[in-house]
Amino acid sequence: MAERVRWAAPEGHPTIAKLLTEAGAEVNDKAWNISFSYQTVYGHKYVTLPSTPLMVASAEGHIEVVKLLIDAGADVNFQDEEGYTALECASQVGYIDIVMLLREAGAEE
Repeated sequence: MAERVRWAAPEGHPTIAKLLTEAGAEVNDKAWNISFSYQTVYGHKYVTLPSTPLMVASAEGHIEVVKLLIDAGADVNFQDEEGYTALECASQVGYIDIVMLLREAGAEE
């Protein structure tokens, strides 16, 4: 069932994510890669890293899914092997509302 939550996260399907989390889907599954790109002061950066559904939803800007995952117990401070978190994923691509939501949920910088 975790795989289904992972597919709801990047596509921004809050209804599906809610149904799956209420049915007990694993919201902290870490066996999935996220691929996203963003602009830095040093140029364009492309990243592919193991991640959680929360990181994916944060990087894609799906605030309703982010809210649902947080409410379902998603780990807001999970760090992948390179130290990326959902907070960093959202901030690197400029989703300020998601950054604020993650910070309110206890995400650390």
